[in-house]
Amino acid sequence: SYLDLFRKMDSLDIDSLIISWQVQVSDSSDSILSINGPFSLNIFKDSVNIDIPYISFQLQDSLFSRIMAIEVQSIYLNNDTLDFLMDYSMDQGQSWINEFNIDSNQNIINFNYLWDVLDEFGWNYVEDLTLRFYATGDNIFSDTVFVSGINVANLVGDYIHTPVEEVGLKANDIATLTSIFYDTGEEIEIYDIGPSTGVAPLLTVEKDGVIDFEDLATFTQMWYWSADNFLNIDTLVSDFIVDNISQFSIKGVIDDHYLYSEGFPYEISYTKDLNLSGFELKIEYNVEDFDVISFSLLNRSLQENSELISYRKHNEEIGVYMVSAWSKNQLQIPFQDIKTKIFLAPKNNEKVKFPFEIYFLPYFSDNDKGILSHSTLNLDLTSLISEKVHLSSNYPNPFNSSTKFIFSITQPSFVVVKVFDILGKEIKTLVSGYFQPGSEIISWDGRDYSGKEMGAGMYFYQLKTNNTIISKKMVLLK
Repeated sequence: SYLDLFRKMDSLDIDSLIISWQVQVSDSSDSILSINGPFSLNIFKDSVNIDIPYISFQLQDSLFSRIMAIEVQSIYLNNDTLDFLMDYSMDQGQSWINEFNIDSNQNIINFNYLWDVLDEFGWNYVEDLTLRFYATGDNIFSDTVFVSGINVANLVGDYIHTPVEEVGLKANDIATLTSIFYDTGEEIEIYDIGPSTGVAPLLTVEKDGVIDFEDLATFTQMWYWSADNFLNIDTLVSDFIVDNISQFSIKGVIDDHYLYSEGFPYEISYTKDLNLSGFELKIEYNVEDFDVISFSLLNRSLQENSELISYRKHNEEIGVYMVSAWSKNQLQIPFQDIKTKIFLAPKNNEKVKFPFEIYFLPYFSDNDKGILSHSTLNLDLTSLISEKVHLSSNYPNPFNSSTKFIFSITQPSFVVVKVFDILGKEIKTLVSGYFQPGSEIISWDGRDYSGKEMGAGMYFYQLKTNNTIISKKMVLLK
């Protein structure tokens, strides 16, 4: 038998064996009628301890949701009955809980075990789970195989969670929820996630038999948690194409409206006509280059008609802005009409160009996902240079304690900005220096040179360059 052969090779210290033979057919007079061969058989022996079971088990991935598929293999040359066990630990092996115990007397076994991790852990996110697998018998104990670093993500609202790159709440999950909004009955039981109690991700769902705003509230809480922990587009596990000719553009915007922010305004837009049902958008930037004060996703017509449901998250620590969006009425929306507006303040004054990484995944229906694309946009600070010297209106106006305005110049110039009262008396110089082409935001705190607060009334602020003088009025209230 193979066991006898293994022991014989082991005793002779032989790791490989070649057996060769030939088949010859002869008649009664020993005349050769045919010869077949030669044939050969190569036999290799691994250096293993055959007196204990050899076991292994495989996992499809290190991240699971709802169900964990485990493939178990074992080889044992003796004809003894063995118990095969799998335990798990949630505290790095300090304590163990048994999940299954299966007995067998077969020499070679292969079986697949489907572990219902939703039933085991409920709606929760379990990190760094450790599994161990081993076999025991009468006076027999196999080596123990350990697998660590396993995460279980049973996320409420994550309707589409396979394959692994779908784990986390995304645009197609919004599509699933909105497509059954206000539905009732048994058929929506697996989608019913509200009302709920607890703090994400550990939620207790109290199903009420209808998909409504209770479910939307649960979904909203879970999307923001998911965005922090999974990203809406995970470029580590997702395949994407590099778009060498970007379909996106970025440009500076000169407009008095942007005095709402302390930063400089830019706008990212899609340059082609594209109708879609939903999308994922992720924008990455280097936090060492500049501070992004705010992101906003704007489309006036879609907002006014409530046609778009979107979730947005700006993680300032790592420099990521994420959007998951879907058409509220399951209709196609013009993506080229949606703008992403950014206000930023540069940190590195030695650079004028900064890269933005754009990841974009379109959905044309809930069953038709487009191709994930990646492109790089270079933000150019010089794009804020206007065609002529510009001095904006101040905001707010009238103002109480402070106000601000923007000036822009088209060429290197010495710039002076001063404040005067209604009689023409100089109150304070706000700017006096040499500037490169571009825009600057200036503020006035309503005080004079000595720091004294000025009284209520009308004041003038004046921009003076080499060739231009522009004055505008503002009103201080008390």
